[in-house]
Amino acid sequence: MTPKKRWLAFARGLVAALAVGWVATLVDWPRALSAVKSANSYLLVGAVFISLAGLFVSAVRWKLLLRAVGVSFRLVEAYRAYLSAVFIGLAMPGIIGGDVARVWICTRRTKASLGLVTSTVFFERWLGLVALAGLLSVGLWTTHAEDFGALGAWACIIMALGLLAAFLLPTLFVRFLAVSQRAKLLRALWRRIGTERLNRLSALGAIRIFQVIPAFSLSFLLQFLDIVMTYVLVKALGQTITLGMLLVAVPITYLATILPLSPSGLGVREGTLVFVLSRYGIVASDAALLAFGVFLVRVLVGFVGFAVQATSLRAVRGMRTSIELTAGR
Repeated sequence: MTPKKRWLAFARGLVAALAVGWVATLVDWPRALSAVKSANSYLLVGAVFISLAGLFVSAVRWKLLLRAVGVSFRLVEAYRAYLSAVFIGLAMPGIIGGDVARVWICTRRTKASLGLVTSTVFFERWLGLVALAGLLSVGLWTTHAEDFGALGAWACIIMALGLLAAFLLPTLFVRFLAVSQRAKLLRALWRRIGTERLNRLSALGAIRIFQVIPAFSLSFLLQFLDIVMTYVLVKALGQTITLGMLLVAVPITYLATILPLSPSGLGVREGTLVFVLSRYGIVASDAALLAFGVFLVRVLVGFVGFAVQATSLRAVRGMRTSIELTAGR
């Protein structure tokens, strides 16, 4: 690791520590411990299963996009990749660490182009952001959140433009590749990246509107499942936060964690959730406890991913050993 990367890692860790420390000071710990002891354990387990179900929906969406560009990746493998990515992403900055892990797993299993697989991950993230804008606009409309001003209108505009871009992006990207081959200013970039590599990316043009629509629908569903999971935690802890409030708080919190400011968005996520819910008059202690609960669910799902990946590796090693023994006979 270079000195620059070490300093960046240190800075991100410092941001996470300071943010988590600040949120921890907001928690009324005796009250929080009492809430945890009296929490509904069935609902807590249900929150974990809802999170796992959301990852399965994500895997289905990714498989659809991969198939659209000619990459064959089994659904069970895509789901394993998502589970592993959650575990790896716990120590990586922002949400991009998990995406890098998924790309690596997919290219390793399918031998597909790195650029092509990366483009599908970028495209599904784009659809996810558009879905978040839609949910945010619904939340602001249902809760009449005056503190956020015209944010609801902007969210609607972003959702409309983003959805239009999602329909046009594959075609526009292919046209960009065709133009860049002829443009003098882009020839150097073309040569540097590699003609063959960029030509492989042109497979994005194979994505059609009838394939974008189900992918967007799945994006909307999985983002809503994340909000439902948070709402289940609210009910488990006996809090008074409404689903409408979470329709605003969760999308804004997710958007805040996109920037790689801390490992897995730790601290940034909790601080943002506390800030947004405080606009609705929710006690900071309750919001902070909920934020830590959401992170705990993510950690538990991450360990499920670790167990799945470890089991997969043992199975592969066992298979190799059996083949070697058979060959030796």
